[in-house]
Amino acid sequence: MPHDLQMLVWSAALAILQMFIAVFFAIPAVGLPALAGNREGLSPLAGLAGRAQRSHLNMLESLVIFAIFVIVLAAAEAAVALAIFLNYYNNFSTIDVERAQELKG
Repeated sequence: MPHDLQMLVWSAALAILQMFIAVFFAIPAVGLPALAGNREGLSPLAGLAGRAQRSHLNMLESLVIFAIFVIVLAAAEAAVALAIFLNYYNNFSTIDVERAQELKG
């Protein structure tokens, strides 16, 4: 697995862990029925529960940007590899890798 994709997977795992931490601290603050039900009238969380919730929401916002960056980077890497392959094929009219020795200068 490429390093950038591995970091994306670890970031997603961290976001899930932060969600569990936020829920763990929010349950004593407002109760499980309030968290499991409609949260429109839920008062803002205070203390550690509020801090964990804000941290989780910030991670979700950052994860989207990071995921887009990783996908664009992977697409750019694939485009460079395809360009090298097409350039080699245009120069030698073959895909025989044994003739790649001729590229050395």
